[in-house]
Order: sequence, then C-alpha cells, then structure tokens
Amino acid sequence: MSLKIQTPPPHGGKLVDLVIRDTDKAVNMAAGAVGFDIRPTRSAIDGSPIRNVYREVMSIAYGFFSPLEGFMTRNETESVLKERRLLSGWLFPFPIIFDVTEDELRKLNVKEGDRLLLRLKGQPFAILDIEEVWRFDPRDIADRTFGTPEKNPEVVRRKFDEKHPGWLIYRSMGGVALAGKVHVINEPIFKDPYNRFWYPPAKSREEIQRRDWRTVIAHQTRNVPHTGHEHLMKNAAFMGDIEPCHGILVNAIIGAKRLGDFVDETILEGHEAVSKYGYISPKRHMVTMTLWDMRYGNPLESLLHGIVRQNMGCTHHMFGRDHAAVGDYYDPYSTQILWERGIPSFGLPAPPYDLDKGL
Repeated sequence: MSLKIQTPPPHGGKLVDLVIRDTDKAVNMAAGAVGFDIRPTRSAIDGSPIRNVYREVMSIAYGFFSPLEGFMTRNETESVLKERRLLSGWLFPFPIIFDVTEDELRKLNVKEGDRLLLRLKGQPFAILDIEEVWRFDPRDIADRTFGTPEKNPEVVRRKFDEKHPGWLIYRSMGGVALAGKVHVINEPIFKDPYNRFWYPPAKSREEIQRRDWRTVIAHQTRNVPHTGHEHLMKNAAFMGDIEPCHGILVNAIIGAKRLGDFVDETILEGHEAVSKYGYISPKRHMVTMTLWDMRYGNPLESLLHGIVRQNMGCTHHMFGRDHAAVGDYYDPYSTQILWERGIPSFGLPAPPYDLDKGL
C-alpha cells in the first residue's frame, strides 16, 4: 500500500469567495447603503496607526480565513475566546471584530439588517451586511484573546500590556462591534511589486497545481531573508515526510509595522531574490503575501498561520522557536507545545491536527 499525499481541502471544506466581480451587481448592492470611510485603528497610548480593518475584509473575502465569512457576532466571539472555535465548530484562534466608537455609531444611525458601504481611500470598497450590533470592553477582549498566567499557565509567562502590539490592537478598539457578512465589491489594484506576490487561496492552489507540486511547505515571514531562513527552508523541505517537499511557499505577512521593522517591499523582494539569484531553485520556491496586522500571538498566531496556509494549498508548515512572538509574554516553545500536545486552557486539548474540525 502506498501513502498518497494530496493538496489538503480548505479549512471548513470550501474556500470562501466573497468578491463581487460583476459591476452591475456591485452597483446594485451598494445602492442605498450607508457609507463609512475605513480608518486605521490608532493606539490608545500614542495615537499611531496599528491596524487597518480593510486587511481583514480582504482576507475574509478572498478566502484566506475560510470558513469565516464576516465579522463576528457576540456569540461567535465568545466561542472563539472560550474554545477557539467558530460557531460552525471549526478551529479559529482570534476574534475578528469590525469596531466603531459610540460616536461613530450615532452618526451612522445603523442597526441590525442595515447595509454598510465601506469606502477605502474615498472609493467604494466593500459591503457589510449588519447582522448584530453589540458592545464590548476592549481591555477584556484583549486579555481573553491572549490569555493570562493564571488561566493559561501552560504557555503564558507574564501579563500582557500595552507593549504587546496584538494586545494593544484589541485594547484600542472602539467598543462597539458591527457583525455580519462582507463582500468586496471593488477589487483593489495592487501596484508593483505587490501585484507579483498577490496569490489569494484560489490562485495559489491553481499555481501549485500548475507547478505539479504534490507536497508544499509553508514558510511564515515578516522579515527579510537571512542565511538562517535559507537553512530552515532547505532543511525542512528536504526532510519532508515520505519524500522531500516539492515546493516552498513563502508567505509574508503584510500589515502594520513596529518601530525597526523592514518595509514590506524589502521583505517581499528580498525573499524573491532567494530564488532569483540561485540560493533555492525557482522551480521549488514561490513568494506570496497575506494582508493581516499581526497579533503576535505565538501559539494562537501559529494556528491562524496553519489555517491560512492550508487554505492556500500547503501540505506542511514549519514553526520555529518564539514563532510570531514579541517580548517574553509566552513560553518561547509555546507553538511547539500546541502542535505536540495541545493547550487545554485555550480549549485545545490536543494538537490541532488531532481535533475534530481542526487542521
């Protein structure tokens, strides 16, 4: 008997596609909707931009976050915080919340059943069909998202605070959530070099099939490549399971930056240079991007990365020490703990691949 490895099904069984490509349909959907200009979430500490919700709209609508189809209701948020599961039962690590302030809600004057036209840089961009308007305590959501040493002793080493970028994102939210399904009605056009790396899950899967890659290992990055990355990619790819991985899919997270981070163009073109100049064969190397303002959630972020890369068609993922982490809030091997034995206090009693509706 031979072991057959195939491109995995999307998380949830089906790729979400909520992009309206018919212009007439898009115009009709926008007609009569209440307009709202998307703006960055600004730090509650110094007012600097730390997140832009349009990236979440894009990642939902293009299927990166499949099976998620919109911004979460109160019940779905509670399910994610308690069990790291959507109401459908599928694993998902973070609350995805479209937030406004009380003042913005008064000006919008919207309620359940209304439709919001989201504008990006003054142009129609997406539709949010409001299923629920609910209120929350941003600090409570922040604490429950990342855990505490008392409630999550397996992995949390110290209390989260404003120095943690992900905690600060939730802490800085407006306190009012507009939940509901989203559709992109006016696809943004990426400029060079971003257009070269835009491979939403459906396109990524097509490219993997075109390259005849049976096994594909994902390399998560928010940094420019260095010799350690090259060694890690080559080592992980050549180890494989029953054979070396056919392809290495580099997936760069494109979003808000911390002081000292490299600019996005440098990250993407730097990784492109790895195969362009022969460090890894271009036949086995592909650079892509995902729009997301990282939460730096270490084991929880690794779960989101696993979901995104499975949706993109990867069969394997590499996780290093202190994966997607900042500071010393988590045990440096929290991600390995999750994928080796689970984190029961986060509602994950076994590794994600051993759980029902997991990866």
